[in-house]
Amino acid sequence: MADQGLLSRALNALIVFLMVVMVIMVFGNVVLRFGFHSGLPQSEELSRFAFIWLTFIAAVVGVREGTHLGMETVVKRLPIAGRKVWERPPSAAPTERGK
Repeated sequence: MADQGLLSRALNALIVFLMVVMVIMVFGNVVLRFGFHSGLPQSEELSRFAFIWLTFIAAVVGVREGTHLGMETVVKRLPIAGRKVWERPPSAAPTERGK
């Protein structure tokens, strides 16, 4: 179980690192463009890749924690019976093979 805590902390640290790198690259490029009429062409592509990886890693963290920002809002508005149906394990869902 200690490995899951370590993995979770490592993924969260990687998310923060990618976000900080992305903000620095984009902000630096904006300053260079408007302040010095130049820019770093690699900054756009690297920040795009950082954003893509940030999204993938954050999705992994969200699945591990069982959260989803958009769905949490919907689930909280359901009645108690609806929440119980929503929170049942996916293995309990009916399948075509089970018929």
